[in-house]
Amino acid sequence: MLPINQAQSLWQRDIFIIALFVAGLFGLFHSSLRQEKKFKWYVTAYMLFFALVIGWEIDAYKDLFGDLRNLTDYTNRLKS
Repeated sequence: MLPINQAQSLWQRDIFIIALFVAGLFGLFHSSLRQEKKFKWYVTAYMLFFALVIGWEIDAYKDLFGDLRNLTDYTNRLKS
């Protein structure tokens, strides 16, 4: 798959993930979970999962930028 197509699919996936996390955050603070004694554990687990997903996305973007750099170098060599 071309890097530009990967970028588009990655961006679409990120929009979906962000929407899920925002909905989860609102659901977490506006539900009956807030009255439970383990609410801090729920928030901690939510934040750890969020950090894990962010790390995974950063790694995916790093790989994508490397592929884009290689493609740019290849096209510049073809122009020369």
